[in-house]
Amino acid sequence: MGVYLSVPNTTKHTTEGQGSGTKYGASEMQGWRKGMEDAHVHLPSAGAVGGGNVALYGVFDGHGGTESSKYVAAHIQEELLRLEATQSGDMQSALIALFERLDVSKIACSCCCCARPCAADAATAVPPAPPYYGG
Repeated sequence: MGVYLSVPNTTKHTTEGQGSGTKYGASEMQGWRKGMEDAHVHLPSAGAVGGGNVALYGVFDGHGGTESSKYVAAHIQEELLRLEATQSGDMQSALIALFERLDVSKIACSCCCCARPCAADAATAVPPAPPYYGG
């Protein structure tokens, strides 16, 4: 059946935890694909930012391959903390720069012989560490 299974793999893998005053949970299911293509990060204490601490949570959808989602999950924390905008506390600018820096659509994939660009969608939250500030 190509890249699809004849029946979906409905086994769920769930992770939960807490740290820095937050609780998190994540659950994943492979579904119809032959392999899990998604990746996620949950870092309640991702690093020091502008005199405080920042948490980082993200879900990355591989869209037909694992390379892009796993690449983003493996590098997002390091790249976020490297940005000047992050260190100054400008998280809006930091996230824009971060996703431009990790634009995996420009990375040729090695999962097949066509060397086509792969893609990953991402949903990411970088909430401030407690106390929470909102508007």
